Amino acid sequence: MTKVKLATTDEIPEGGMIMRNHESLFVTLAKVDGRIYALDDICTHQDAPLHEGELGVYDDNPYMLTCPWHAAHFDIRNGTVEQDTPWASDTTTYDVEVQDNDVYVDL
Repeated sequence: MTKVKLATTDEIPEGGMIMRNHESLFVTLAKVDGRIYALDDICTHQDAPLHEGELGVYDDNPYMLTCPWHAAHFDIRNGTVEQDTPWASDTTTYDVEVQDNDVYVDL
């Protein structure tokens, strides 16, 4: 795997998300409690852009990302889809390393 700089910590708002593209791979970067998480940006159900969804609204869980199209719920820490959304499957997450202010993702 290759570590790629996708952002700086300042570009990702606390409790929010951004999307980055690297060689046709779309990645959502999310920040919760100062920690940054990375996962595929494309929903496993019908390819919705996950970064356009909502973070932390499902079950008051700050780590749950709700898909903007059909409300599938993904845990940004491990990519697991919530059991209440059986039409979607787990998504891929990536290891994140922060060096100084730079965010590197192991793609």
